[in-house]
Amino acid sequence: MRRIVLAMVMVVGGCVEQPVTDTEEAALTGATTEVEVEADSIAPARKVTICHIPPGNPDAMNTLSVGEPSLSAHLAHGDLVGDCRSLFQVCEPDSIASCYSGPAGTAGVGACRAGTQRCDCGGMSYDTCRAEVLPRTEVCGNGIDDDCDGSTDEGCTVANAVIGDRVWLDTSRDGIQDPGEPGIGGVTVRLLTGTGTLVATTTTNTTGAFQFSVPAGSYYVQVVASGLYRFSPPDMTGDAADSDFGADGLSPLTAFTGANSSIDAGLLRVATKLGR
Repeated sequence: MRRIVLAMVMVVGGCVEQPVTDTEEAALTGATTEVEVEADSIAPARKVTICHIPPGNPDAMNTLSVGEPSLSAHLAHGDLVGDCRSLFQVCEPDSIASCYSGPAGTAGVGACRAGTQRCDCGGMSYDTCRAEVLPRTEVCGNGIDDDCDGSTDEGCTVANAVIGDRVWLDTSRDGIQDPGEPGIGGVTVRLLTGTGTLVATTTTNTTGAFQFSVPAGSYYVQVVASGLYRFSPPDMTGDAADSDFGADGLSPLTAFTGANSSIDAGLLRVATKLGR
């Protein structure tokens, strides 16, 4: 006489699931499984695949192969016939899928982007959606569609800057606007971003005046003087009456908000030789 215990191991989706042995099955059903029999008289036991769902802990469900006589006991406490994957699988184990929890139609619009989520090893659920970008309140002035509605900076009041003022002939050659020193018309003046991108171009009028009206921001002003002139020495007095341009024709990078009418350029006439 000898004792025989039957066991079966199933590998599903990278997770090892250990079905109950006849002894463990007895603990579930209350039956006694260890019996003394003639080894030659044992008939092959018929097994049934079930999805074992532990009471109070359904997340720990696993697929078992149990003896047919104990099937009714398993069904009575909530187990189901069939393997858990076929009954409950929602995704391919360990696969990665796109995910997005924002409002319909906003993924891929403006700043919004879908994220990714990984399926667990049992194929029963996905983990947290990672790296998705959802709509947020519009941030004025950043040039981004933050709320992902297809429009940028809607509802924002964009502050404007008005930038000027004058290019004049510095006859006293001292870098200071003196009474009676005339303006120079027809001079090209450019407005550039901090990276040198051209924003706008204008020319001075007959009094030498110029003006830009642009969104508030940081800009260079560039005066393009002809070969007949060079620039006066800068910053010789207060902003209202000095010259603000270096020898390269650029004013310092300045943050402009509102009106600023103190950007002036003094030009010195270059002496020319006659009779050549």
